[in-house]
Amino acid sequence: FFFSSRRRHTRYIGDWSSDVCSSDLAAKSHPRAAMHVDLPDLADLFAAADLSIGSGGVAALERCCVGLPTVTLTLAANQEPALAELSRLGAVKHLGNHAHVTRERLHEAVAGLVRHPADVSAISVSASRVTDGKGVHRVLDAMRAA
Repeated sequence: FFFSSRRRHTRYIGDWSSDVCSSDLAAKSHPRAAMHVDLPDLADLFAAADLSIGSGGVAALERCCVGLPTVTLTLAANQEPALAELSRLGAVKHLGNHAHVTRERLHEAVAGLVRHPADVSAISVSASRVTDGKGVHRVLDAMRAA
């Protein structure tokens, strides 16, 4: 999910979302909601969003690269170490394993950030310090110099 004060709320469904329940799909009919499925490029959604709800994996680093504040949930055990570290760095607001996060707790986390824009800004700054997205160029430069 991506939230923007300037645009509609957006729901993106990727491959991992094959088990999305029908209540989540109801966003399609909400006047301030847009749903996208399996987009080839999320950069425009990331750039337009003020806040995101997401999981771990490469997308977590992509959100950090653009400084997108994110409330995170672990969907798979292998995501937990990275999300815990991003949380320690202040780069995300991590709620833990999705199986143990209630709808109310998720709502409370998002609403709390909406009420405290300074916290959102702090997460954005911390997230953008995690990666600049230029690592491949540094690796190539190092390989060429070797």
